[in-house]
Amino acid sequence: MNSRQRFIFYVILGLIAIGIVSSAFTNPGNFIIPLLVFGLVFYLYKFPPKKYRNRKYENVVKLQKKQKRRRRKHKFKVIDGNKNKNDKEDEEETYPYH
Repeated sequence: MNSRQRFIFYVILGLIAIGIVSSAFTNPGNFIIPLLVFGLVFYLYKFPPKKYRNRKYENVVKLQKKQKRRRRKHKFKVIDGNKNKNDKEDEEETYPYH
């Protein structure tokens, strides 16, 4: 956005805010009922009644949380190889840092 478009955007946003505030003071009933309905829907979405809860989903979420908390004692496991340890070729090919 260039500066002219940004200025027009903020002017329109300010006029919208002034219109909402002025209509809220002149007729507050128009804003109280939708706010109450929105608040009720949001509350029921966050905390649904027990008879509408999905028990299987809650159990799966609990199991996933328990599995994430467990830690392994060791990240890597060393497995002995079948190479002959006395070969001179192996000594030459070993790296000082691994």
